[in-house]
Amino acid sequence: MGWQAVGLAATIFIRSYNNFGVPAPDLAVAREHAQAILQEAGVNVVWTDCWAGDRREPVDTVNRCQEPVGGDIVLRLQKTTGTDRSRFVSMGFSLVGTPGAAPFLATVYVDRAELVARGAGIDPRRVLGLAIAHEIGHVLLNSNSHAPNGLMRADWSRTELRRKDPTAWRFLETEAAQVHVTALERR
Repeated sequence: MGWQAVGLAATIFIRSYNNFGVPAPDLAVAREHAQAILQEAGVNVVWTDCWAGDRREPVDTVNRCQEPVGGDIVLRLQKTTGTDRSRFVSMGFSLVGTPGAAPFLATVYVDRAELVARGAGIDPRRVLGLAIAHEIGHVLLNSNSHAPNGLMRADWSRTELRRKDPTAWRFLETEAAQVHVTALERR
């Protein structure tokens, strides 16, 4: 019996460090895309803005940013520091696989997401949202491996990004089940 049958949704807390300075309205749209994908896997998201741009003090009144990380996920929105001449463009990374510790750090390169979106001729906020959901997926799956299709694929072609099929950008069924269980355990 899956989470849908029993109505058990998990909640994760994501602390956002917007080092890139993504404008708040654009970040809100990107988060909506990411959140929709995670909700399909039975995971609700509570976002906490810890800082934006060069503003280092917490911008969220909850002040969760001052507490130990615990089960929260830390999302860093960064700019790349150099040029990548590889055939594939990585839009982020997650630190996973540490024995005895739950992974918590996901990084998304906003400038690369914008570059990929521009190349595909689509909304950069959507690509940013997909990249955020993808990296959060790595954290919740505790793996840097990739699937042959779906959200956790490694190669995001222009053609695939232009597709209007929302099922092309979801967690695979087994991934969704694992993401949900892991999110329940993070409390």
